[in-house]
Amino acid sequence: MPDNNYLGIITTFLGTLTIAGFVWASYSLAQSHKRKKLLSMRKQMKAQREIELAKHHGSIRAIDLLRLNRDDDHKKQEALKLIESGQVVEGARKLELLGLQRSAISALESHFKIDEAAEMLLRMNRPNRAGAMYHRNEMPKKAAECFLLANLPEEAARSYFEAGKWDAQCYRKSADLFENIGKIDQSLRALQEGCHLSHYVTIAMKYECYQHLHDLMLKDQFARDITALMDECQIRKFIASISLSNDNLEHFSHWCQATQSTVLLTACLRVLGENLDSCTFFWKLFSEEFILRHTDHLFDARYWRDIDTTRFIQTNLKALEISEHTIASKKLHNLLNQSSAA
Repeated sequence: MPDNNYLGIITTFLGTLTIAGFVWASYSLAQSHKRKKLLSMRKQMKAQREIELAKHHGSIRAIDLLRLNRDDDHKKQEALKLIESGQVVEGARKLELLGLQRSAISALESHFKIDEAAEMLLRMNRPNRAGAMYHRNEMPKKAAECFLLANLPEEAARSYFEAGKWDAQCYRKSADLFENIGKIDQSLRALQEGCHLSHYVTIAMKYECYQHLHDLMLKDQFARDITALMDECQIRKFIASISLSNDNLEHFSHWCQATQSTVLLTACLRVLGENLDSCTFFWKLFSEEFILRHTDHLFDARYWRDIDTTRFIQTNLKALEISEHTIASKKLHNLLNQSSAA
């Protein structure tokens, strides 16, 4: 009997121990799975925080923080092999499908597939990055188009200006963009480089940039063309904006002789008015022949509607005598007498 009791106790103990071991093993396994799951969740949360942080700073490289599974990693290696074998576009496309745009774009640009790389950036809604890449690779016209998509008019204007070396119409686009953002000096420079002279005059007069016109008219060809593009009122405003220094009087004389424009000559004389010293210096710069050719216009009422012509002509008559233009002064004196008698 005692042996049977002991045997029962031992059997019960062993059974209990087995059950306890099984419970402990199950608990340990559950805890192990729980720890692994928690660790995996922490890694995913960390990766997500990194992506969100990168996105917050506007970096397209956030996509590189994604973790690839084994199958995707295999596809990535295949894509890289395609690129190494020369099938760059196909390999880059596979990388893009895996979400590895940065690697794809880098591969395309390094193999001079600039258009394909830019298209990928545009699909990512990053036209500013596409513009920067085009600019980096000396493709300014396409860079300008991307900058416009990104609403970056100044960068677009600068890129169009660079593109003007190969396409003169790009200078006009550059000028319009610079004007729209209030950079008138740059706008005029672009118009000058592109030889868009008519629009140059329009913009210069619109914003009263007379100094730009002054500097450009120092070249004979521009002086003739600009004068032909301006009406009488514009010519008067332009000439009236210039100070009466001797250097500028010489410029007046040069322009009048280069253009043979009566409107320009009379505009200069209006500015000189009854200033005898300035009139004398001015007339000394002309030949007798030029003065005789234009003397009759001093009595043309079209040019002197709002001026006391009598005192004005007397001042110029005296200036011609002092400057020793004898024949011209006599002709002007006779015309003045005829005008008074009439």
